[in-house]
Amino acid sequence: MTEVPKVVIMEDDTLFRDLLTTHMDRLGFLTYPAIDGAEGLALIESENPDLILLDLEMPGTNGWTVLDKLGDALETLPCIIISGTGDRADVIRALQLGGWDFILKPLERLSLLTQSVQKTMERKQLQEKSTQYQSTLEDMLEVRTMDLKQSEERYRAIFEQAGVGIAELSLTGELLTANRRFVEICQRSGNQLAEMAFEELLTPNDRPVFQNAVSAIKKGESVKLKLQLLNEDPRHIWANTTLSPVAAPDGELSTLLCILEDITMAVQAQQEADLKTRQLYQADKLASLGTLVAGVAHEINNPNNFIALNIPILEDVWSHCQPVLDTHAADNPEFKLANIPYDRMKKGVPELISGIKEGSERIKVIVKHLKAYAREEAPNHSDLIDLNAVLAAALTLLANV
Repeated sequence: MTEVPKVVIMEDDTLFRDLLTTHMDRLGFLTYPAIDGAEGLALIESENPDLILLDLEMPGTNGWTVLDKLGDALETLPCIIISGTGDRADVIRALQLGGWDFILKPLERLSLLTQSVQKTMERKQLQEKSTQYQSTLEDMLEVRTMDLKQSEERYRAIFEQAGVGIAELSLTGELLTANRRFVEICQRSGNQLAEMAFEELLTPNDRPVFQNAVSAIKKGESVKLKLQLLNEDPRHIWANTTLSPVAAPDGELSTLLCILEDITMAVQAQQEADLKTRQLYQADKLASLGTLVAGVAHEINNPNNFIALNIPILEDVWSHCQPVLDTHAADNPEFKLANIPYDRMKKGVPELISGIKEGSERIKVIVKHLKAYAREEAPNHSDLIDLNAVLAAALTLLANV
């Protein structure tokens, strides 16, 4: 029943039909008035009402025809007959054809209709609850019967001596049964596995992968994965995992078939090979870097030599120019060099030349260490190492990073 119940009112008398419509509105129904049976049947077809108020004597398609056409539908569709036909045989016949209650015209009190509507709707609710309860019992019986059939088929499908691990999982991932090899691969006892979901065997990173796979399987697809199983040993168990849907006799998905193949040793061998490849690649990069560093150091050294050779000349030029500039500045207090007051330039130029000289020396030291780093030498593990010199060279390089 919908939240707001609907009623179709079939009555040919306009005044009485309006009266019934107004009263049913007050009772909380959505009302659909009809002048005869044909219009009423059309409304029933389109609106799917919860209740019918039906007059038997109408022109055209009368109430008897409506009852006949509705037939078995009246077992769940309440119909209250409101008619001036007072013959006992007609009342019995109308109720036998599917009417739920019968009210005689003229209607002396609207309360009679209210009581009839209330009783009829209560009967409908009880009928719906009874039908639902019966349906629930039937569903439960069907589930129990299917469980018995599935159990019989399940044990026939498992091969205890298979070389791969085989297990049956519920749709939520619980382990229902597993063969010997499955238990060996998981490195758990049968009792431990019985209390675990398959997801609990996986590393945290692989659990979302498994959940996504289950979603795909529910659509009828088989999925192949490479998963890591938890192990007391820090090196986890690697397994090629195939998850497939298992259908019940009715075709619906019932459980999941899980097949494990232990590939731990193969994965470890591949990881060791990959590590060696990376080490060789890194060594090659370092060799290439040494060649590049030697070339860069050479290119930096040439212009730095030019700077270093010209710094003494700059110092001499400044020392010769300064007395002349001092005399000129004494006569011209506003005298500027490069638009900077001379008194600031007098201090700044020597500092600038000193900074250039210091920077050139630092470049010279860095180039020296870079060349030493790039120099190709055969390792001699018997040589003594001056750790202080090594640290000093490293700090010199890092200080300029």
